[in-house]
Order: sequence, then C-alpha cells, then structure tokens
Amino acid sequence: MNKYVVILILIVWSNCSAVQPDSTDQNLIGTIEKDMSSAGNNASYIVGEVGSLSWKSVAILTAVGAGSYIVSIEDEQLRTTASEGHTKTWDSFNNAVREFGGTYSIVGVAGGLYAGGLLFGSEEVRTTGRLVAEGLIVSGLVNGTLKVLFGRARPYMNTGSTNFQWLESSNDFQSFPSGHTTVAFTISTVLASQINRWWATIPLYGLAAATGYSRMYHDKHWASDVFLGAAIGYLSGKLIVSAEEHRQITAKTHTSEFRLYPTLGGIGLIYKF
Repeated sequence: MNKYVVILILIVWSNCSAVQPDSTDQNLIGTIEKDMSSAGNNASYIVGEVGSLSWKSVAILTAVGAGSYIVSIEDEQLRTTASEGHTKTWDSFNNAVREFGGTYSIVGVAGGLYAGGLLFGSEEVRTTGRLVAEGLIVSGLVNGTLKVLFGRARPYMNTGSTNFQWLESSNDFQSFPSGHTTVAFTISTVLASQINRWWATIPLYGLAAATGYSRMYHDKHWASDVFLGAAIGYLSGKLIVSAEEHRQITAKTHTSEFRLYPTLGGIGLIYKF
C-alpha cells in the first residue's frame, strides 16, 4: 500500500479517542446497516442543500466559476512553467504525490479506516472512513459529470487550452476538472475536519496541492483544471462534514418521522417518535 495512505491512517487513528467496543451494537451487520442509514441521511441533506440554491450557494458557485476562468487565462503560460526544470529527483517527488489522488488513497484511506474502525470497535475511526467514502462519491459524481460535459482536451494533445469537445467521453478529452486533485482535496478536507489540528491540516492540504501540481507537471491537466478540481474536492468534503454534523444534532432530538434506507438485505424502515 502507498506509504502516504499508511501514514494518513496512523495519524487519524492516533487522534481519535481510545478504542472502545460499541456496547449498543455488537453485531457487525447491524453496525454496517446503521452506517448505511447514516449515509442515507447525509445524502438526503446534501440533496436538500443543493436543491435549495441559497444565496450563499450561488455566491460560492459564482466565485468558483470566476476563479476557474481567471486561472484559465494563464493556462498556456503555466503549462510552460510547470514543464520546465524536470530532474530525476523532481520526477520522483511528483510521481509519489500523484498517488495521493489515485486508487490507493480512494480504497486505502476510506476502506482502511472504515475496516479498522469495525475491527477494533472504534466508532470515531469508522465514521471518518465513512465520511471520506461519502465525500468521494459526491465529488466523484460532480467531477465525472463535468469532465464529460466540457470535453476539454488535455495539454499533451497540443490543441490548445480552449479546445472543448462537448459531451466527449474519450479520456483525452476529460481534462476539466482534474480528478486526482478532486480526490486529494476531498480526502484532505474530511481528514482535516475530523482531526481538527493545525499540524495535520497544513500538511494535508499541502499534500493535496502538491498532487494538483503533479498533474500539471506530468502535462495531464491545465492549471484551471487543477483549480476547479481543488474547489470541488474542498466543497464536497465540507458539505459531507456539515451533513454529518446536522445528522448527529438531529439524532439527539425526538421528532417523529418515517424513513426508508438501504440495508444488506434490502430496504429498512425506521419510525422515530
């Protein structure tokens, strides 16, 4: 497993409360189904937030769009700058940090933390793994949709930064936004929020930023691709953390409600009163 993934898991684990068996739910399947129900609640919250389109949401989306456009003006020059000064050491560094936005991180961080939390009975570690997975699903859906919608040619195609082939599914035309950067910032945002320590937040975002730069260094993405990918990852991470906080607050109240949620055996029904 990638060394960065191992280090991240150890950092999260060391900053969670002492591992205690979950006395309220010793059953493994029951615990997983409870987490699936929590994820369903978070999904409902996110759908509601996105659907409401508050002034705050509109302002954020406008700022992200404007920022992407401003950065895109310098895409060609920034591509030239990033491609200069290749050395063996710098190549090795960028190859390493690139993996933080790859499959190892997606499976290792989310799956490793969740499985570890289940194995050792730590709800805090398990929840962190679940939130990383939920954040990656949200950011992945947004990222994947925009990639196909815009169909932007990657830098190595040498057709210019303004070549957009709308609704193009070819990988060569899926530059905007950067998927690796989205993954890296989603993971860093959730972990930084969960650990909530400055000495973890700074290197987490530093690693995410380095991942984004590595995509420019390898001529896979334009600077504006990286900017938008970072914004999607950051906002998705913050949104899923907010959803979890809202869920936990709501769980402490005693309002009546019917709710359906997915289970390992089909569909579950909960009635609260």
